[in-house]
This record gives sequence, C-alpha cells and structure tokens, in this order.
Amino acid sequence: MTFPAKNVTIDAKIRYHCRMNSPEPIIVSATVLAQLFLYLDSLQVDIDAFLRSLDIEAETVRSPDAYIPVETYLRIQDEAAAYINDPYLGLHMGEFAQPGSWSILGYLMMNCQTLGEAFEKSGRYQRIIGNMIDARMQFGLGKVRVVYFTPPHAPQMS
Repeated sequence: MTFPAKNVTIDAKIRYHCRMNSPEPIIVSATVLAQLFLYLDSLQVDIDAFLRSLDIEAETVRSPDAYIPVETYLRIQDEAAAYINDPYLGLHMGEFAQPGSWSILGYLMMNCQTLGEAFEKSGRYQRIIGNMIDARMQFGLGKVRVVYFTPPHAPQMS
C-alpha cells in the first residue's frame, strides 16, 4: 500500500505529539568525545583515570558505535574543564576537531563542495551523532541563517 506525500507530514506531526507526552531520551554519539580526549591527551592527562574518577568505564565512552546520555556527555565536559582548570575548554577542544569527531557525518561534511552543502548534509544526517541539536538553514534575500534548536527537555549547557 502506498500513501500520498501529505500523509508523511501528518505522520511526523503525530510522532512529535506523542513525544511531547513521553520525551525521547537525549543521546549523543561517544565519538563526539574524541576531540576532548585528544585535548586532554595533549595535556598528558590520564584519561582512563579521569573517567574512573567519575565512575565511568572508559570502554563505554570510547566505542565508536556507542551512544551515551547527554547528561553523561555534559558531565564529562564540565568535570574535564574543572579537572584541568580551563574555563575555555570548548574553544581549546575545537583546536583538536577532526572529521571523525562527528562520526561518519564529519567525513560526509568534509567531502561537500560548499559550506551550504555541508550544512544541508548536517541537517539531514545529524541524528548520526545524536538528537541534542537540530540545525536548520533559513534562506532569504542573499543571506543564509543557521538556527539551532534543542528539545524542550534538554539539560542546561554551560
């Protein structure tokens, strides 16, 4: 049985409505921690010992196929900033960004011809790295605006 395209939109609205009653857990790919680990390694931090101090087993956050709760991801980042006394952790992590930091999505974006194409791919396939942020591009009068959305039940980020 086939359905006209208009049913797809209705189906999407129904799924969203159901999620409002029972929010989807927010998760991120463990691969997004790669650049944090590269940064910590450059400072000669024993990453496994750091993770043990948080009662987190290294294997659970180093597997490229693993997804972790966003609260765990944010806790690791916040605790790392305190551990190394770096109030600009996010900026310093950016210096260690690699295509693999965003799983296969990073490689896909790097192989795009234009920044616009890379953002389009990011929007389409962003769930590969998690469901915390939804990025959308808005076009108008020779300008492009990138808007980021987070679910209403997302934890506060520092």
